[in-house]
Amino acid sequence: MKSIILVLTFFIYCTTTFTQNSLRAYLDIKTFQTVKNESYIEIFNKVNSIGLEYKNISDKSIAKVLITNSIFKNDSLVIQRTDTLFSTTVMDSFYNDIYTLKTILVKPGKFKIKVDYLDLHNEKMKNPISNELTFEIFKIEPKKLALSNIQIADYINSTKNKNQFSKYGFDVFPHLGNYISNECSLLPFYFEVYTTNKTNRKLMIDYKIIK
Repeated sequence: MKSIILVLTFFIYCTTTFTQNSLRAYLDIKTFQTVKNESYIEIFNKVNSIGLEYKNISDKSIAKVLITNSIFKNDSLVIQRTDTLFSTTVMDSFYNDIYTLKTILVKPGKFKIKVDYLDLHNEKMKNPISNELTFEIFKIEPKKLALSNIQIADYINSTKNKNQFSKYGFDVFPHLGNYISNECSLLPFYFEVYTTNKTNRKLMIDYKIIK
């Protein structure tokens, strides 16, 4: 399989935000294909540092959040991943937001993802808050052109050191949240085109923005 990678600019919003008990969380999910034609999803979770409880540990203010990603098919749990993540002080009263990017192989089908967030330092928070999205992974026909999901990004840079955000020579840091500033004139996005080796014709890509 050969992929054409295009980095363009446009305005669009596509993510889910959830706020409860002062905890603000963002969830984004996108589907792609490996070079072996296997479908996989990228789950990006972000928890805003504001609203978390911090404890002084070894002279540092630290937040601690439990994030559980559960994927269901026909109401049956098929995949579950749990992470305990930390946020520390950057300087003075400034804190790092907590984020995690998960890559999971998933076969074609219709699914629902439920993400639970629990502030482990907040004694008043007895139960996690939840965020949900439904998604579908389509089977790619071997002789037909196909596209991945479009990944909206805060920024896209050439990869210098490979990391969890690297895709075919680019570092793609996902855009999360439900707001885009009027002062923002360019917004990058990333997607992949599959099975291009099945045609010798040139490809023209036409896109539009619908508000």
